[in-house]
Amino acid sequence: AAINDMAGGVGSKDFGSLENLALAFGVLLFIIIMYRFFDGFIRSISILLGLLFGTIVAAFMGKVSLQAVGEADWFHGIQPFYFGTPTFELTPIITMILVACVGIVEATGVYFALSDICNKKIGEKELTKGYRAEGLAMVLGGIF
Repeated sequence: AAINDMAGGVGSKDFGSLENLALAFGVLLFIIIMYRFFDGFIRSISILLGLLFGTIVAAFMGKVSLQAVGEADWFHGIQPFYFGTPTFELTPIITMILVACVGIVEATGVYFALSDICNKKIGEKELTKGYRAEGLAMVLGGIF
């Protein structure tokens, strides 16, 4: 998906144009430079700064349209199962189990990093609560 977006998005008239690729690689280079040569807060927000930089450059290139934002409703209710009702097929189930396992490993790292930052030791009880919250978030994410 990201590679297609770098080229301009599937179905765009200028898909794969040098202009789109130059913008994408320019933003990538900007992020890498920010991450490599800065430290602290600036380094931690290098991706956010890259998005801002890319948006500004794209606006000067005439690639940014905020018309849809102006036409959008101020408030909009969420619709459960917007992308369709769930279907149960073996291949996606196995894939999502693997994704969930990776998510749990990532969450474990985050929990331990936060415990170090806060100087508070965590144990099995806190990890269990975190895993429950992670599971609930995955279920709710699938619905909404």
